[in-house]
Amino acid sequence: MAIEVRIFDVVGGQMFVRYSGIDPARETILFIHGIGESGLCFIETLTHPSLAEFNIVIPDLPGFGRSSEAETGDYSLEAQASRIGELLDLLEVESVHIVGHSMGGDIGTDFCERRSHAVRSFVNVEGNLTSADGFITRRSMEAERDGNFEEWLRGEFCHETVVGWAIDSPSVIRYLASIHMCRSEAFRRSAREICQLNRLAPDGNGSISGQRFMNLALPRKCFCWAAISEDSKLFLSKNSIPNREFPGASHWVMIDAADDFYAYVAEFVSDCSVSR
Repeated sequence: MAIEVRIFDVVGGQMFVRYSGIDPARETILFIHGIGESGLCFIETLTHPSLAEFNIVIPDLPGFGRSSEAETGDYSLEAQASRIGELLDLLEVESVHIVGHSMGGDIGTDFCERRSHAVRSFVNVEGNLTSADGFITRRSMEAERDGNFEEWLRGEFCHETVVGWAIDSPSVIRYLASIHMCRSEAFRRSAREICQLNRLAPDGNGSISGQRFMNLALPRKCFCWAAISEDSKLFLSKNSIPNREFPGASHWVMIDAADDFYAYVAEFVSDCSVSR
């Protein structure tokens, strides 16, 4: 698989993208990273044999990774979903399969709501489903209220919390590298919106984010998980939402269980293609 790296101009900034090139005869899978993350978390996709027959697109969202800051300061899920739409238009991709991790699951949900006609399938990997989710974003908002967000992000969170996680799960080392590249304001504003969307839904059934995912009308969707709360497991079961567990993995399912996960994604996408 030929790997290309390019910077695309989108509204409000420049987007750094790793991709396989676009063959119109192949299905396209776009991978959306989480908060503080970058496309590094999906780097296996470019060489994994299970995905050799697909077009692969992995952007660093503006404000994260090697992309520029958002010149307008808009890091909302809506703005990021809109930029993803621009990217797909620039690549001349008319239909796409979305895989979104953590915050990327929330951005993917927003994209699916706005461009459902272009989405063939959606795999939400450990996105937010209930108010019990979102440890990182809740802690970041506590730091903001205490007036020490920057110190918390670059100090306690990076060098204590994430380093501690990495001791037990080497996959987290990649997250640490991405955190050092991300813009503080992008992290802060993203966390603020995610916390708002992660409030309990009015009817008490999951969070606002969880209900948005549940209500998506798509040909196929699935929630992949390994380390979610008991509340989220109950939400999936109660609402009969298709899901797949990856036992033994951490929040970074796609790294810890790369072979199993990407084989599953390939099968999931191929089943969509057959049923078209």
